Amino acid sequence: MTAPNVIGRLTLLAHAPTRAQRDALFPRADDAAEEAGLAQAALLAEVRALRKVDRLWTAPETRARQTADALAGALGVEAHEDTGLADLDVGAWQGRSLADLSAHEADAVGAWLGDPEARPHGAESLAQLRARVALWLEHGTAEGHTLAVTHPAVIRMAVAIVLEAPPRAFWRLDIVPLSLTDLRWHRRWAVRATGVDALTLPRPLRDPA
Repeated sequence: MTAPNVIGRLTLLAHAPTRAQRDALFPRADDAAEEAGLAQAALLAEVRALRKVDRLWTAPETRARQTADALAGALGVEAHEDTGLADLDVGAWQGRSLADLSAHEADAVGAWLGDPEARPHGAESLAQLRARVALWLEHGTAEGHTLAVTHPAVIRMAVAIVLEAPPRAFWRLDIVPLSLTDLRWHRRWAVRATGVDALTLPRPLRDPA
């Protein structure tokens, strides 16, 4: 459990973009990040907000691990996998689009969008995701700066939890690839910023050659 007197910072980084995201498909665990996105991820080590990282965690899926590995060397830390950061498991819906599902399984989609306990795909409900992310937030940080590479669904849920927002707030949060969400802990969690395009953040000035 997070100690009450610890002052901690947690930066959640959404993994580099994938083809599935561009095609609006529910992801598979082995979906790879695009090479161009990984090249952009490597540049994030120069962003001032990430210059001092004490530890680096990553979700186990390929796209998250690739993103973390692109950063780890430049940040001088080793990436460690944590299943608590895993993406929302949509079971039988992996690889399908919401548009296709809405056309062929409208009742199932309606239940999923309206009921956080629903799991028409046979896997993880949003209520289960919320419980998992809440547990990770309770145990997954420490004093100093923690960077965690994870998925938009996990980040959206983390923000909703910290804000003590109702379940439907999950659908009102937008997290894009390679965006940063900054959480701070001092006796309780607080949101400093969310959905920040990391590639637009300041970098330290370089000495002229």
